[in-house]
Amino acid sequence: MIEDALAGNPSRIPCDPAFAYHYVYVEDVAAAVLRALEGPLPRGAAYNIGTGVTHTMPEVAETVRSILVEARIELVSGTDAVANVQDRIDIGRATADFGYRPRFDLATGIEHYVDYLKGG
Repeated sequence: MIEDALAGNPSRIPCDPAFAYHYVYVEDVAAAVLRALEGPLPRGAAYNIGTGVTHTMPEVAETVRSILVEARIELVSGTDAVANVQDRIDIGRATADFGYRPRFDLATGIEHYVDYLKGG
């Protein structure tokens, strides 16, 4: 929807309006990996890296529209082509073990991606 908006094209997205998505900004993932590498961690430990916040497609579309007012996004009944079951991602273990805290929310991530696509 972001690339469509920048190209002046409409987006038509099939979705379940209640389905929860997890978005995490690449700089948060990179920062988490670096933090994890800095100290000793329990052997075999697994960590969730995300924002700890879920968003529905209507929320994502509204966020995109707030940043790109020219966005023409139509959400239609259907399912995401790669939809799966997603619950809330608990980032508490990463926070406790190596101080991970996401810095970027959905809107900030979208703003950075728009800047990148515009060559900024």
